[in-house]
Amino acid sequence: MIRAVLILACCTVVGACATEQKVVWTRADGRPVVQALLEIDQTDCRDEGQKKTDFLDVSDKAKPQRAQSNADKFAACMVEHGYMAAK
Repeated sequence: MIRAVLILACCTVVGACATEQKVVWTRADGRPVVQALLEIDQTDCRDEGQKKTDFLDVSDKAKPQRAQSNADKFAACMVEHGYMAAK
């Protein structure tokens, strides 16, 4: 039983790695990317994306409310930090 659980866990980890997409980030202003600063900004944006911020404002019903995915929040945060995704 334990062996089956471990095999299932390993398959899940391998499957998750296979579907993960790597995004190459470049500076929007054309400056070279400093790897240490990129990692700090990515960590900051990952933390920001995991915060619960999808609170509905009941007093403002005119605006359409849309929940953003963590990936959308991460990308928006990286843009705010001056990066853009390279294609």
